[in-house]
Amino acid sequence: MASRILVSLGPFSFSSGYTPQGIEGPSRESYIVEHAVPGREGGITEYVGSRRAGYQIRGFLAPNNDTIGGPAASVLSGTVYVAVDSDASKDFLIPLKASGAQLFKVESIALVSGVRYMYENDFFYIENLTFGYEAGRGYPYYPYSMTLRGASTKTFGQSSGTASMPTAIAGSGLGSYLSGYAMTMTWRSGFYQGGLVVALGFNCLSIASGSARMAVFNTSGPQGTSQGLVMQTASQPVHSGWNYFPVRPILLAMNSGNFYQIGVMTDVVSNSGFTIALLDAAGGSGTTSFQSGIIYSSGFPDPFAPSSGLRISGIQLDLVLLTV
Repeated sequence: MASRILVSLGPFSFSSGYTPQGIEGPSRESYIVEHAVPGREGGITEYVGSRRAGYQIRGFLAPNNDTIGGPAASVLSGTVYVAVDSDASKDFLIPLKASGAQLFKVESIALVSGVRYMYENDFFYIENLTFGYEAGRGYPYYPYSMTLRGASTKTFGQSSGTASMPTAIAGSGLGSYLSGYAMTMTWRSGFYQGGLVVALGFNCLSIASGSARMAVFNTSGPQGTSQGLVMQTASQPVHSGWNYFPVRPILLAMNSGNFYQIGVMTDVVSNSGFTIALLDAAGGSGTTSFQSGIIYSSGFPDPFAPSSGLRISGIQLDLVLLTV
């Protein structure tokens, strides 16, 4: 298994032993809650149910290739991943247990029709986390075991579209190309004071190739002509279905009453790479904006300033931000 999968938990990507040595799950635990009765064996059943599905992960943190001080994992820092050694990996995972829901991804290294197969792509809490220490080695070596429990997240944005990005949008000048454009969708309602964003996401109906990154902009009005960049994610390959992009450090606390632009940009040169789901709504009910002349490797522009010809009323991309 270790040679055929990639595993990440939130901003942490496992690489010791290349991947965890054992992943069990998803599994559910049935349980009964009883009201104790004095002098009686057993009680009155109050609740019968099951907990959300979880995983058990076992592995070790050690330098790859057994080199002293070598990398044992990688951690997302802003828009890039940085290598960390065994001690730093352990020190990062311990507080991650108390940091809320984390995106757990298990994906295949092997390509299926040019795309990695996704085994798991959802949000979990670290319920239990234990480390061991094996003496007698010339480098830190920490066996670990963790239990992940399924989490419930809140999403803000547009997630109900079933149509795909058309080959041409009238008046946009977009044509069939996605490369060189940054796309955003305006979202305002429902934010609560202080809600912390843990991930961004968009929905792909089909995928052949390509990578993407996402961002959040804050606007001064419902259709502001200039949106300031709040944060952007690292680049990652695109999968069919929902693509989630972990956010670290958490830079965005949602404020009630603000207008936010959720953005996505890609490196594919046409819609043959992948199709983004969208809702083709009545005019005025949603707005998607485009800014052209974007170099993917340079990241999102700041500020985002679409021209009037590239703001398309009535179309909302399937873009969301997730809070704990």
